[in-house]
Amino acid sequence: KAKLHVVGGDITTYLLEKSRLVVQPKKERNFHIFYQLLRGADADLRAQLLLDCADVDTYRYTSSSGCTTIEGLDDGESFRHVNDAMELAGFSAEERVGVYSVLVALLFLGSVEFADVEIKNAEGSEISASSTETLQKFCKIAQVDEDIVRRALTQRTMTIVQDKEETVYEIPLKREEAEFARDTLCKQIYGRLFDLIVRRINDGMPLQGESKHFIGILDISGFEYFENNGFEQFLINYCNEKIQQYFIKQIMDSEQQIYHQEGLRWKDVKYTDNFRCLELIEKKAHGVLALLQEQCLLPKGTDKRFTSNLTRVMVTNEKLMLCGKVPKKMKIPGLGGRRFMDDEAFIIRHFAADVCYQTAGWITKNNDSIHADLMAMVKRSEQKVLRALFPEKGGPKSMAGRSQKGQKNTRFQTITNKFQADLTGLMEKLGTTKSHFIRCINPNLQMKPGRLHRNGVITQLRCSGMLDALRIMQAGFPTRCLFTDLKARYKDVVIPTIAKLEPKIFSEALLVAMGLEGGADFQMGLSRVFFRAGKAAAMDDLINGDPTMMEKVASKIGRWLAKKRWKQFIWGVIAMRRLGDRLEELREKKRQLLEEKRRQSEEYQREQERKRREKERLLQEELRRKEEEEQRRREEEERRRKEKLAKKQAREKELARLRSEAEAKADLEEQLQQEKQNFEDMEAELREEIELLEDALREALDDRSRLEMELMESKSNERALVEMTEYAEDEIEKLRDTISNLEEELMTLRTKLRHEEEYHRLEKEGRKQDNIMWEKKYNEMVEIKDEEIERIREESMEEIARLKLEMEELLHEMKRQAELEVERVQLEKEESLRRLEAMAEEQLMVMERSTAKPTKTGYLWRKGPKGAMGKEAWKKFFFVLKSNYLSYYKDNSDLSQPLGVIDLEYCRVYRTPPGSGGKKEKAKDKKFDNCEFEVRSPSHTTYIRCDQERAVSEWIDAITMAKARHLASHQIDLDRVSVSAVKQGLVGGN
Repeated sequence: KAKLHVVGGDITTYLLEKSRLVVQPKKERNFHIFYQLLRGADADLRAQLLLDCADVDTYRYTSSSGCTTIEGLDDGESFRHVNDAMELAGFSAEERVGVYSVLVALLFLGSVEFADVEIKNAEGSEISASSTETLQKFCKIAQVDEDIVRRALTQRTMTIVQDKEETVYEIPLKREEAEFARDTLCKQIYGRLFDLIVRRINDGMPLQGESKHFIGILDISGFEYFENNGFEQFLINYCNEKIQQYFIKQIMDSEQQIYHQEGLRWKDVKYTDNFRCLELIEKKAHGVLALLQEQCLLPKGTDKRFTSNLTRVMVTNEKLMLCGKVPKKMKIPGLGGRRFMDDEAFIIRHFAADVCYQTAGWITKNNDSIHADLMAMVKRSEQKVLRALFPEKGGPKSMAGRSQKGQKNTRFQTITNKFQADLTGLMEKLGTTKSHFIRCINPNLQMKPGRLHRNGVITQLRCSGMLDALRIMQAGFPTRCLFTDLKARYKDVVIPTIAKLEPKIFSEALLVAMGLEGGADFQMGLSRVFFRAGKAAAMDDLINGDPTMMEKVASKIGRWLAKKRWKQFIWGVIAMRRLGDRLEELREKKRQLLEEKRRQSEEYQREQERKRREKERLLQEELRRKEEEEQRRREEEERRRKEKLAKKQAREKELARLRSEAEAKADLEEQLQQEKQNFEDMEAELREEIELLEDALREALDDRSRLEMELMESKSNERALVEMTEYAEDEIEKLRDTISNLEEELMTLRTKLRHEEEYHRLEKEGRKQDNIMWEKKYNEMVEIKDEEIERIREESMEEIARLKLEMEELLHEMKRQAELEVERVQLEKEESLRRLEAMAEEQLMVMERSTAKPTKTGYLWRKGPKGAMGKEAWKKFFFVLKSNYLSYYKDNSDLSQPLGVIDLEYCRVYRTPPGSGGKKEKAKDKKFDNCEFEVRSPSHTTYIRCDQERAVSEWIDAITMAKARHLASHQIDLDRVSVSAVKQGLVGGN
């Protein structure tokens, strides 16, 4: 192979813990660069950066956690190393000062405090007077106008477009909102500055030419949890879950898979699978990431709604635990003694530990965006580095770093979307490589040498998934070597005759000669040998340390080869003899089966003839029954037809009668209408007379009014006027009497008319009621007759369809019965052949048991079924072991008919452990401890007890040898199997 050399490099960031900038866990510092800059900058640099005070306790971002120093770490010296490294990476002095200026600006901005204030009857905020100097320093070093910074930090503008007109509103920010906007801006600036430095470093390591080979180093944060776990801990632990899944596939699965491929005797080691946990996080539409993204897209999405949706939808996933259902004695990181509601927090059962996550602020942290006023503020900065971090749209490419491969350019990009896309690309890249894992373990939290905190180390090993891996390494064979490589390594130190052996035989012979025990120290695979940990190195030390060792090894190999060849020869001869006997038995069985088939063939033909005649008889009876049913059906149809005809005639007569009654009712209705018209004419005449009288009354009233006017004009003619008035009043009174009489007559006429109308109405209603009753009865009869006709027609059609269906079913049934008869005959034929074969095999087994010489005999105890008292009893029988069968008799006087036979072909023999009878075991049964064994078959287990403990081993060995001889007679290739391995596999490890 050609010599390889480095041609380039590249650094990719996946998740920067930006939240550490504004909030640090207890006993942990902020990013080291702030402490290094404050303690390592010289006087000139401090003057340029306006660092009048370089005390780290002065700034909120560097003093909030209470940890400002690390024992054994010189921040000043570290800053000089950082400065030199940046110069080596290609940063000029001006650029380095620009980077330091941005870092100092973050310290100044983070120390700005806000105060509550009321603005237009609304809650607002303003920069406190104590922070005015700090704000001025930030504005000076960031080269931004102070008024713009004040407005951007304490308010935001909102533009509403309506009817093509824009309206701008200024919305004041509360103190908490202003502080959050300040911290978000600082995190954005620091994250982009970090990406800028990474990009500049990548530019200093350009790829020279093309190369498909690379070495990647992935540095990730380990699984972590604190008293308060939030959005950042969730993403870190999610990344660790993905890495753990990859670790399982690479280490756990591949290690055990190669054992199975090579045919090693290996029992799989169970380990924790985190598939369900990843499903809880990544499941589409219902996972944590999907539900969080859904709330981020909603205009009024909230953290509580996200948490309640998650606990409701994914409650069936066993990896999700509700805070309200945690037992009081159970200690979970992040929960402690507190009790959260189901919409405030949730618990995920990770592979390493159960962690409680508080969801307050997740929506805002996931968006990770700053409002437009802050963005406009930093874009107006005259500081080169700060302005380069926020380029204008459509301008030159951002200095904040290259876009990650596979990242989608979406309109609304959240942190979880970007992180999941980057993580997916990382896992795809890891899947194409051969990975090696380096686990870093912190021995103690005091950072002191020579101290090991046992519980802490165990927790770290569990969190990194190493316990399962170590369990596999301890139980497995971590060292392996190909047969060819092992022979090439040691063939020069052995004699030539041994060096000419095949690689596999050479390897096995060498290991046995070196005193290594097969199965315990090593195992032989199909293509390589697998060593226990340290055995290969011990063999090297043994060979290289003793010069005379190879002479001893050569003699041992010679003896081992002679024994192996002799055993192969012996087993070959035994196998050939048993194979010949078996072939002879098979020929005899075949001859007997042919004779039995010939005898049964004649009986089969007679049985077939009898079945055919029976089938014909049944068919004739079925046809006769069908004909009788058809005759009955025709008679029933004729009867129904006559009934329908009679009903039709009766219906026609009823219709004629109803028509005549309807005509009579119509004439009576016409007379009533004529009388009604006459009454209406009389009423009209009376109304006209009343109108004439009312006109006369109105004229009289007009005359009276006129006379009164004349009286007013001429008082001299008062007497005449009085007389005229009296005369007019008399005339009016007469008219009124006349009108009253006419009104009385009109009332009389109206009363008479009403009485007549009421009489006619009652008479009409009575007739009409009869008419309605008859008409309703007629309509009901017509409907009944129509329904009867329709029902008869439907019944006829159904009867025709039913008859047609019955004929088709009859033909289909006859055809199906014929096919079933043919199939049944074929099955009976095959069943007869199987019974003949079974009978032949049973006779052969009986002959074999009767002719074979017993291997071992003796009286033993056998546990019988439960008696009347519900207790199992032990009975003594005479047992005989012949060939592959264990028979037992009442005694040894009559061995012609056994009480039971146990076929040992599929049985396994186990020694019963002492005390297996439990607490209820009787004292007289305890004396038989270690004197019992079991014969287990797939269907049942036989319990046997000996009088002495020594007899148990003798019977087990006898049964084992009997099974071995039986297996040899069935053409088992015993060339590669030793007697000890056969015994171990048959006896079940005893």
